[in-house]
Amino acid sequence: MTRERKKEGGGKVELNMTPMIDVVFLLLIFFVVALKQDDLLGRFDCARPRGVESGPEIGALTVQVYADGYAVQGRRVALSELERCLARMGDLNCERQVLLKCMADSAHGNLMKALNACAKAELRNLNVFSM
Repeated sequence: MTRERKKEGGGKVELNMTPMIDVVFLLLIFFVVALKQDDLLGRFDCARPRGVESGPEIGALTVQVYADGYAVQGRRVALSELERCLARMGDLNCERQVLLKCMADSAHGNLMKALNACAKAELRNLNVFSM
């Protein structure tokens, strides 16, 4: 007595896509959450905008923001001296370009104090860079 197996013929094979879609979305969520935004923001190439075309060409005022203070045109100054310098600049030409260069170890609070000083002096042409 031998048993004969019946061969099933021509049945359609269906592929269930739901688990694959779940895995793809889980991988997408993982890579979005694991992406470091700081690395992307630090690598943008920035070009300075041109100054206002009225009158003689005057270079931009450069303010470096450090963890322990500030520097104007390369000279270290305290916050009160920075505010006086920016106030004088605002009185002379409020359209002059001001470059705020934040060093790697600078505190966010120091940048905010420098931006507040620029706002008090009514300086409008500000550019912020991180170094």
